Amino acid sequence: MTTFSLESIHPLTKAAIITFILFLINLFPTTKVIIALFFILVCLFVLVPRKVALLKKIFFTNLFLFMPMFIMQILFKPGENLLFSWFIIRISTESVSFAVNLLIRLCLISSFILVFFHVTKVKEFTTALEEIGVSKSVTYVLLATMMLVPQIVQRSKAIMQAQKIRGIEMSGSLATRIKAFFPTITPLILSSLMATEERALTLETRAFFSKNQKVYLNSYDKKTLDRFIIWLSLISSASLVILKVVTTWVI
Repeated sequence: MTTFSLESIHPLTKAAIITFILFLINLFPTTKVIIALFFILVCLFVLVPRKVALLKKIFFTNLFLFMPMFIMQILFKPGENLLFSWFIIRISTESVSFAVNLLIRLCLISSFILVFFHVTKVKEFTTALEEIGVSKSVTYVLLATMMLVPQIVQRSKAIMQAQKIRGIEMSGSLATRIKAFFPTITPLILSSLMATEERALTLETRAFFSKNQKVYLNSYDKKTLDRFIIWLSLISSASLVILKVVTTWVI
């Protein structure tokens, strides 16, 4: 008996569902929609593997990306019903309400995207895109962009480990860590440039720009259910856009 896993679903099926959810959040951010999507997110979190790692990604991403925006909206967005005023800072009920709604929407959007990439390997996603006719250049840019930060983090850890072996103190007080951080910058930049050149040579040797038909080691065949869900999600997304345009024009 096979166990259901989110990782086993076709990448394009998951992408189509996430696309519909993102359209729904942005076009119709009502309270009922947000509550429903929150429960869906909780259900997905129950099903995903490596829950602690995913929770850390969601927490730190939302904290560092959206909390500054949240604070700025509360402090400086104009409103009529003032709660607090000092110098250029004006906190109102409108600013608090707008900031909270914006934060909830952004957190939901980022959380669904992080869940998608948590259960979908970027290579699988780009390969599935290439199989439906997306340009190799586009998929490579997507793959390189998604892998850039993990590669830099991994490379910086290796450099810091090498510095420790050479006797450079990498732990201790904040001043010691800052002082030890600067010797890692130059090797990190140089290794990143060398990696770019090696990547370009690798693409050439593998005939990346060849016009011939490619053969993939791992192929991701879509089942009938996958095709149905993909088309249903895309049609539903287009329907949301049309409905939003119509309701806005009528109102």
